[in-house]
Amino acid sequence: MIDVFDDIMPKSYVKLLNEIVTHTGFNWHYIHDATHEKELGTPSFCHLLYNHGEAGKDINTFFPPLAEYLDLSNDKIDTLIRVRLGCLLANSDRAYNTKHVDFDYPHMVGLYYLNDTDGPTFIWTERGVEQVECKAGRMVVFPGHYKHASSCPKTTPSRFVITYNFTTQ
Repeated sequence: MIDVFDDIMPKSYVKLLNEIVTHTGFNWHYIHDATHEKELGTPSFCHLLYNHGEAGKDINTFFPPLAEYLDLSNDKIDTLIRVRLGCLLANSDRAYNTKHVDFDYPHMVGLYYLNDTDGPTFIWTERGVEQVECKAGRMVVFPGHYKHASSCPKTTPSRFVITYNFTTQ
């Protein structure tokens, strides 16, 4: 099941996050493939905010969309696994990047889009492939066993998304 929440946070908060991630002082890291898979895919940039108990200095700034989702869905977080910012550029004509799962154990995936762009997310469910458009302020949550893939924008210069991997009680 895929949950989609539009405008889960105030527009001013989305604007603030956009200002942070597009500031020249923000610490982006180059990766050879957007999904960290072994095959060479689409070069992109990431910023790891939280990884298996190790928190970066910016985690509190980027955690509220997940907290809001948990409140709206009446869920309680059990384990925060990873929080990662991703930046894809208009540098690929592929329909989508490498199809993958983030972890090979039960978890949830949350995606919080920071800008309006034409680079949708593809999610393979029991019903087939579903496509979620990137809309600033949109939160999408789905079971981590669903294969999914990002895609690069074609008509806008960049795509910014926060990926949350977590388990609930």
